[in-house]
Amino acid sequence: MMGFWRKKQAKPEIEQNHMMVPYQMNEFSHDARQLAGIFSDFVNGKKMTLLPGRYGGEYNNDMLAFGEMDDRQTLLLGLKVTGTDGGIQLDRMSMGAFTQCTLPWLKMVLHSLVSLGHQESLISNIEQALASGELFVAVIFIDRDTRKLNMLPVVLE
Repeated sequence: MMGFWRKKQAKPEIEQNHMMVPYQMNEFSHDARQLAGIFSDFVNGKKMTLLPGRYGGEYNNDMLAFGEMDDRQTLLLGLKVTGTDGGIQLDRMSMGAFTQCTLPWLKMVLHSLVSLGHQESLISNIEQALASGELFVAVIFIDRDTRKLNMLPVVLE
């Protein structure tokens, strides 16, 4: 009853084109979904476990997978795409103020996974491989020119 004195205002019209604009820079964009699908297919083919969440990168869409690959405990970050210069870039502000594929970043990733309250055996396996010096870390990327998947080994520092 209190609102009876207010004038009824017409609802503003929303341009139809505004509602049709695709998400350009997040994990819901067409490109991001396509890259996520390629990475997921790759790691599933290797029988690796895709970790929950996103870990920075373009579109905030970089994913992680862990498992045994070529008889090594392996952590993969992807999927990146080479720039026009042919290089790839690690996100310098991923997981707070930590650069991707650094030791502090990985510790923050593990802390984040622990706070989710599941995947304890997976986290334990990653921590054991890290502690023993047997964790192989690599970035999976697509070469923009050749459209082929590549793997770039990374040293955690």
